[in-house]
Amino acid sequence: MSYFQKYLFLIILFSANLLVGQKEVIPLADMKFRKGGDVSKLGANCYQLTSDRGWSSGAIWYPSPINLAEDFEMEVALFLGCRDEGADGIVFIFSSKLRIGYSGEGMGFAGLYPSLGIEFDTYQNHHLGDPSKDHIAVMSNGQINHVNYVNNLAGPIEMSNNLEDCKNHKLKVLWKAKEKELLVSLDGANIIGFQKNIVADIFNEDPKVYWGFSAATGGKRNAHRICFEKLAFDELPKPIAFNKSKETTILNGDITTLDNVLFESGKATLKKGSTTELTKLLALLQAHPKHHIGIYGHTDAIGDERKNAQLSQKRADAIIDYLVANGINKKRLSAKGLGEQYPISSNGTAAGRLKNRRVEIYLYIPIP
Repeated sequence: MSYFQKYLFLIILFSANLLVGQKEVIPLADMKFRKGGDVSKLGANCYQLTSDRGWSSGAIWYPSPINLAEDFEMEVALFLGCRDEGADGIVFIFSSKLRIGYSGEGMGFAGLYPSLGIEFDTYQNHHLGDPSKDHIAVMSNGQINHVNYVNNLAGPIEMSNNLEDCKNHKLKVLWKAKEKELLVSLDGANIIGFQKNIVADIFNEDPKVYWGFSAATGGKRNAHRICFEKLAFDELPKPIAFNKSKETTILNGDITTLDNVLFESGKATLKKGSTTELTKLLALLQAHPKHHIGIYGHTDAIGDERKNAQLSQKRADAIIDYLVANGINKKRLSAKGLGEQYPISSNGTAAGRLKNRRVEIYLYIPIP
């Protein structure tokens, strides 16, 4: 390789890294999707969303939420069938929920809320304001009516060529989070450049969304397929949660000890490692906003009984402070210090006293 070739190669490599940035490039071989409807896998990285028959629908969803506060990039080959004037099309979707919408003209997107969809529509539904040719549009909140300008965010853009030509069409979708810009290109041509704060305006300030593809046929038909070629995005970390057995116990209203929420002797300072269990509690309260929680602090029997009662109250208050600092409404929380009254182990050993310095919780739904 000549010096010029090496220099050119480095420039291309550097440019590619700028495009992807710090996003995780997802190995295509590792991709796993949740499938719904008539979906079938066609081999490595390829899926058939609908078969070539009437009233078929299917969707695939990437199972882990992504972070729309960061960039998203995808390249995929779309196959929209071989029947000109067939139906109905494919939609790429960002959604807060993992499910499929209405079939037929809804293309598996209609009815999803909140959501954003990029539709590749190959059938003219006059009552929806569809143009006569195959077209691309950006829609929101499961609405597919182009006459409704609130939800018709960009387009519809008529395609000069027929998309139902028995060929693959290369789609590229790029979400640039900092610029709040969505870019859509097909077969190398820029189709849509669209700017909107979709996190705030569509997803109520929550950047956590799922993404996937849906497709449907109706009275007309076509096969719809996709093959992935490139993915780059940030997954959100999976939340830490109680195991199902303990979660059920807590939600049933049983008084439950928080494991590994431990305190230094004579102090209301949490021992190292206690926040793991508190993170689980935080996630549970966030997932069940109607529940209130009672928090009970306990001590060992070392020292003055009155001071132990005061200390146990401070320990229970320390848990409330943690939950409030992480977004839980203080009105849902109450704390009571029970001192050394209710030991669960011997106060005659260091190990027993450690167990007695504990926090218990009780979840309930208030009676209106």
